[in-house]
Amino acid sequence: MLKFIYQKQEFLVPAYVLLKALLPEGSTDVYIYNRLVKGYFKNRQVGDQVEVLLSDGHKLGLHSQEKCQAFLGTRLRSVLEGVTSDMTDIEVGRFLLERVLFVHCTSFKDKFNTMCIMIEKLYGYVGGECLGDNLDSVSNQEVLLGGHLYGQLLAEKLYDLLVGVRARLIKDLKNPKFDSMAIRNPTYLKKLVDG
Repeated sequence: MLKFIYQKQEFLVPAYVLLKALLPEGSTDVYIYNRLVKGYFKNRQVGDQVEVLLSDGHKLGLHSQEKCQAFLGTRLRSVLEGVTSDMTDIEVGRFLLERVLFVHCTSFKDKFNTMCIMIEKLYGYVGGECLGDNLDSVSNQEVLLGGHLYGQLLAEKLYDLLVGVRARLIKDLKNPKFDSMAIRNPTYLKKLVDG
């Protein structure tokens, strides 16, 4: 199951449904299996995980591209902007795949390959074969905007400030001569923050 977040609402969608909805009609589950397990035939754990992924689709009875697109359309019709009431469930599913899922890819084949790469990376991460992405790496510099960097820096500095205020407050509260009513005094609070 993949967590799909759209307009701050979360939906769980089986990965099989998205993969099958992106594949051309007539593509088999064997193609999905071979695409995801490529190079991992010696590692049986990956093959087992892909089999579980494929069994999710069989439990739902979705074996064609149109059924998978209709499934997506019925589940997400109510939250998609730009969907009209005269659109069929299949058209709504295609609308979702074209306009919401992997918008940087133009064709369904590219979207399918992108999703396969993401699933492979997830399996590699869980298996300990690769590390998580480092936000400070050069490859992520273009993804982070200036506002994101300043926001992270501000959050870090605020955290340091709060840790310091907490330490000073605990030190003052342990002092038997300290008047606990001074906490409500604005000048005392200013003194705590200023250090």
